[in-house]
Amino acid sequence: MDKNVEEYLITTKNNTKAMLISADEYHSMKETLYLLTSTSNRERLLNSVAQIEARKFDAKELLDK
Repeated sequence: MDKNVEEYLITTKNNTKAMLISADEYHSMKETLYLLTSTSNRERLLNSVAQIEARKFDAKELLDK
């Protein structure tokens, strides 16, 4: 999560709680949830993260178009 993201906790009179976040943060969270919904996609993404954290990857240069 971006460290510059602001979030606000809202509490109603009957103690119901809600969070206020930016639309960009909300859409990012929705996309993450969507990508993690599929078991095979989730496993592939988590495996990729583990490889990056273990520094087991090949760095490639991108080509300019």
